[in-house]
Amino acid sequence: MKKFLLPLPLVCFALLGAVVLASPAAPGYHLIKKVPLGAAPGGGEYFDYVTVDSASRRVYLSHGAKVKVLDADNFSVVGAIYDDNEEKNDAAVVDTHAFKIKARWPLAPAGGPVAMAMDREHRRLFSSARDPQFLVMTDADNGKVIQSLPISAGVDGSIFEPETGLLYVSTREGNIHIFYEDSPNKLTEAETVKTESGAKTMGFDPKTHNLFLTIADFGPAPPVPTKENPEAERKPIPGTFRVLIYGR
Repeated sequence: MKKFLLPLPLVCFALLGAVVLASPAAPGYHLIKKVPLGAAPGGGEYFDYVTVDSASRRVYLSHGAKVKVLDADNFSVVGAIYDDNEEKNDAAVVDTHAFKIKARWPLAPAGGPVAMAMDREHRRLFSSARDPQFLVMTDADNGKVIQSLPISAGVDGSIFEPETGLLYVSTREGNIHIFYEDSPNKLTEAETVKTESGAKTMGFDPKTHNLFLTIADFGPAPPVPTKENPEAERKPIPGTFRVLIYGR
């Protein structure tokens, strides 16, 4: 029987093609709409959590002392309700029957974890932190750190979609990091979507797979700290609050 040998470059290209075909395609998220939401009551522009009620097709966006409500399908503002106000580098395991902390699990190398999501089927916790900036996957039963991955600055939102195995992480730097859960022990970053600086909180609609982020324009930072602004932070400009909707 004759043996045929391929030239080395062709072998390399063939192997590369196999690797490319084996890798999942990027989800392809992009901005599909911006919705201005006006000024917050009292002139404040503070914004934080975003919650999607997919069954009732409503998106709840905190804004100052109120929560703005959007229709999840046509993105129109349908109302407002009021909300209230808001510390270790670990995950606290809380017994919700006894109202006691059962355990504390360190999340090194992450520091200052502020966002958490969970793969309930595979018992995995995803904790996103700000300083140092890491996403950490841990075992939800014993707290063992399985994997850690770097993320951009100012994380605040983390959402896991069990149907697709996608994990979404949004940061103040203006990024949505999208990870694939290749297995219960491995995450791979699929793509990073550029949003707007300051768009750190996020909601997710499992019906449409749309992502909702809130943002406002910011004024210049004060030259020195003041009593009202001890960290000399840039403040949102009243009347510029809006929601960014990203879809596939």
